[in-house]
Amino acid sequence: MSRVSVLWVSKEPKILHQGAAFCGLAASEALRAPPTPTRRAAKPSVSKTSGSLRDRFNCCLLTAKDETTGLKLAQQHSPQIILCELSASGINGYNFLEQIRQNQDTAIIPVIFLSNTLDPHQHRKAMEMGADDILFAPYSEQDLEKAIAARLTRQTTLLRRSQQELEQLRYSITVFLPHEIRTALTGIIAGADLLLNSSIPLDCSIMGELLNCIKSSAKRLSQLAHNFLLYSELKAVAYDPVKIQNLRNQETDSAHNNIAQISLKQTHRYHRQEDLNLDLQEASVKIGKSHLMKLVEELIDNACKFSEPGTPIEVCSQIQKDYLVLSISDRGRGMTSQQIENIGLGIQFDRSIYEQQGFGLGLAIAQDLVQLYGGNLQISSIPQETTKVTLTLPIAKSSITKKLNIVSSQC
Repeated sequence: MSRVSVLWVSKEPKILHQGAAFCGLAASEALRAPPTPTRRAAKPSVSKTSGSLRDRFNCCLLTAKDETTGLKLAQQHSPQIILCELSASGINGYNFLEQIRQNQDTAIIPVIFLSNTLDPHQHRKAMEMGADDILFAPYSEQDLEKAIAARLTRQTTLLRRSQQELEQLRYSITVFLPHEIRTALTGIIAGADLLLNSSIPLDCSIMGELLNCIKSSAKRLSQLAHNFLLYSELKAVAYDPVKIQNLRNQETDSAHNNIAQISLKQTHRYHRQEDLNLDLQEASVKIGKSHLMKLVEELIDNACKFSEPGTPIEVCSQIQKDYLVLSISDRGRGMTSQQIENIGLGIQFDRSIYEQQGFGLGLAIAQDLVQLYGGNLQISSIPQETTKVTLTLPIAKSSITKKLNIVSSQC
């Protein structure tokens, strides 16, 4: 069993020597105190609990008596769990948590608060600031062990899922990316070859068709590269709280106009303007304009690709409390529950059955964008019948709630 590293930020002067670390059998005699499973103390001390933690988790216990030391140890050792007193002499748990979350090296470490008082407001504030759990006195050593075990289990699950996603992405890159690149390059090379090496003079119409073929193939290749770069960028930002906060400070005024504009542009590419139905409420949202446009672009593109011409594509929005709820629905191929669950993998589904352009990153990019801005993306679908993608995005304070019914022909 691999050793678990736990950082405990506590004011206990007997045990907590600044910068000290107690690991396994190298711990002091005080740290070897046996656990007391049946006794409930007002607040288990480091000395009484460390032996129990070491026995159960093969624990390496790092200790600090103030915020500064705790931050230094967290950055130096990257513990799997941080235990922190919420309020004690020299320790402000909220301030400590804020600094932990703002540092790229420590931002994803689970933090469990330990509080001497049962205060619901403390719980709410701790959760809003990004704490993973909070224990109120009196709590037992078993309570603390269970809380740590739950966090470790969750971390293991997230790591396993990340590894699965990485393996699936590697597989997709190996299998499908060469095909996408080769298809686009074939169009470019073939068109250029005909223009350069034709044995007979080409009239203007043929030359125009060849140039359009080259242009569309180049745009396809450019879009593929852009999506890969954006997907990688979003994955990196997800682990940087500072960049996330900077993103969430952005706003887009008159979001309904931008949504209508990009919806019309995308349906025009597929000659499906007549299939588009818009019913949008005027609002300003807390998301950058380019990212809002990208969201809608990818979702409308999917709706056009995976439904038949002549069937409706509906784009609706309305304000509900502090969020703009935007839905995009089509009556096409649909998705299974398994496919919906795996959209974060960034792959195309049923590619062996259907011929389709693209690499399948559209929904993954949309999901990551919405989550980075503090929103949510949900998909409901019936295979071979319909798909509805619903986004919730935070509205800006300046948002106007007047309802506008926008007819596509007027946009």
